[in-house]
Amino acid sequence: MSIKIIKTTHMSFKIKNKYINFLFKLLDIPLHGEERRERDAFIKVLLQKERDAEDERLSLLQELSKKDKNGKPIIKADNNYDLTPENLTLFQKELTDLMEAYFIIDIFDSNKKQISTVIRLFENTNSPLTYSDGKILDEIIEVMKHPEEVKDEQKKKLIKDDESKNNIGGGGGENKKEESKTEEEKTE
Repeated sequence: MSIKIIKTTHMSFKIKNKYINFLFKLLDIPLHGEERRERDAFIKVLLQKERDAEDERLSLLQELSKKDKNGKPIIKADNNYDLTPENLTLFQKELTDLMEAYFIIDIFDSNKKQISTVIRLFENTNSPLTYSDGKILDEIIEVMKHPEEVKDEQKKKLIKDDESKNNIGGGGGENKKEESKTEEEKTE
């Protein structure tokens, strides 16, 4: 058995977590047909990124809150976590860092059209924008139009043809397909 390392690349762009709600507002417009479907697919990605950030925020709160005798976070009557002043300061710093952190959207053949549609929607928005919101949108459009290259390494296990003939099911056709696919991937 041998292992081949296949190096591939794809494109991606990154946007700060704090802009997720801003993007939701810009994309919350009536659309029809394919344009709506492409926008909705992008919103699903944003929703997942928002959930990821919210999960991290809740995890921070649970970690930093005061604990009861069973080690569970204490939640006050106003439905907020009970934090010491020091931990509140630490939480605010960590939350700021989380909102300033970037989330990454990978670009593949399967979502290129969706991203092009969203860029066009952003460029042609009819939403009134303040100067600062306009600058943020311009930055996001530029990032989406000029994604960064990401290098991937994939390890694939290949079984030699004569070894695969000894496997149950005979012939080893699946392994040959995988090997030829790997060779194709190397040339791409």
